[in-house]
Amino acid sequence: MRKGANKLNKQEQFQSIASFILEIGVLYTVIFFVRHQFEYPNVAMYIAVAMVPILAFYAHRLENTFRIPFFVWAIVLGSLFRDSLMPIIENISALTWLTTFLGILIIFGGGLEVKFKQFRKLLFPILSIAIIGALITSFLFSASLAGVSSLLGLPLTIGTIGLLGAMLCATDPAAILPTLETIKLKNPDTKTIAISESAVNDVLATIMTVVFAGIALNAHGAPTSLIDLYKHLFTLEVLGDFGKEIIVGVGIGFISYHLLQIWKKYGEVKRASFPFLIGVALTSFALSSLWGGSGYLATFITGLLFELGHGYHKVEEFFVNLVDGFVKPAVFVILGALILPSFWGFAGLGILMSILFMFLIRPLAVFGGLAWFVGRKNFQFRDLLFLDAVRETGVIPAVLLVSYMPVLPDGELAFNIGAWVIVATLIVLPLITKWWATKLRVVAT
Repeated sequence: MRKGANKLNKQEQFQSIASFILEIGVLYTVIFFVRHQFEYPNVAMYIAVAMVPILAFYAHRLENTFRIPFFVWAIVLGSLFRDSLMPIIENISALTWLTTFLGILIIFGGGLEVKFKQFRKLLFPILSIAIIGALITSFLFSASLAGVSSLLGLPLTIGTIGLLGAMLCATDPAAILPTLETIKLKNPDTKTIAISESAVNDVLATIMTVVFAGIALNAHGAPTSLIDLYKHLFTLEVLGDFGKEIIVGVGIGFISYHLLQIWKKYGEVKRASFPFLIGVALTSFALSSLWGGSGYLATFITGLLFELGHGYHKVEEFFVNLVDGFVKPAVFVILGALILPSFWGFAGLGILMSILFMFLIRPLAVFGGLAWFVGRKNFQFRDLLFLDAVRETGVIPAVLLVSYMPVLPDGELAFNIGAWVIVATLIVLPLITKWWATKLRVVAT
């Protein structure tokens, strides 16, 4: 359950479900009527746009009734109302722009959420699990999928397999945070590492995805094996581009941070604070992208370094509510709308890859990224084992899936596999985290 959500008794649950079914039925009827008014073609786009926040609301409402996170409900509702969302998802350019915009807000919000002092204190373990762990996750998932694809004769290219691994290497603790807030860990640094890992590897995943997307689309030549693909990643040309993206992204983020500091010092119109924040985040992304840097990295650095302070708590609260209440579920509503009937045909493969992802690849990635940190700053082996269960694959992988997979020849199959992994991690891991923490005795008594 999310923080602040009231637990419903059985009678309230029944009433909520009955009301939901009635309301959805009425909504379906209205949409069916509007979509068949062919003399008003533009109305369909208005309805599609309106449906995104409406379905986001119902996703939160269903989470309050059941224990399943709202991300999952957003996917289900997006699939259910796919026809009404067609005007959005049929336009690839508009879809890419929309998901990129939502991704900017999410990563900027992630930077604001991470306190820089805590980040600096645990900088090396955070970078270690975020970078080394992400690379291990990406490679092992791609290797596993390549092996399964070879055995089953699936029509997936090496480029697409590597691209999917890069997309899914980002974590998203948003679904697990409500659970973490209900338990008090003996070592609070464990929670900081989990949250900060997500913030950093979100950026890394986007950079790797851009590189692998170029390879998958033959911009750097078609690789013949996974090793060949990762060799492309470490060529001088790609490393040069990678380094440029980081340097320019950090530089623009630092400049944007100082711009916000000047505004914070001399700004007087607090009611205009929110649009200014959004404007700076978007400008940071645009300028970094224009000059060959990582727009997402610039946006994250801006948010990480900047702190609104107590005088702007209402602005920060509104931004957090916007991101958590609308932006994140909106991404999953769109993801659900993109799911085709073939999604269910690959249930066996999707579940298999999800099991490997959660219970084999994640532990290996955590061990590879944090084994050296065990015994330092009160970080115990049990804390490392606890992080094995904090592996939601959420909103940024969803944004990347929606942005890139539709343009690839074998993108539909890869999209289905990625969607299965996202759904599985969002359902299974939040349900076992509290039990796992108790079992490991990492909960403070």
